[in-house]
Amino acid sequence: MMKTTIKSLALIGLMTLPASAIAGVSSTVKATSDYTFNGVSQTDNGPALQASLDYAADTGWYVGAW
Repeated sequence: MMKTTIKSLALIGLMTLPASAIAGVSSTVKATSDYTFNGVSQTDNGPALQASLDYAADTGWYVGAW
């Protein structure tokens, strides 16, 4: 539920940006063999997808989510 809400908010936020501002948007998607934090597998030793979405405004401010 939470992931769906975050994705929906990100999509709505991108759709409300002016067309000229879209050039400041970047994203990445990575596939990893396992996601480990402090030596503990967070994905039951399985593969994981990681994504990021970033926006940089012409005025100098920056926001991003991973």
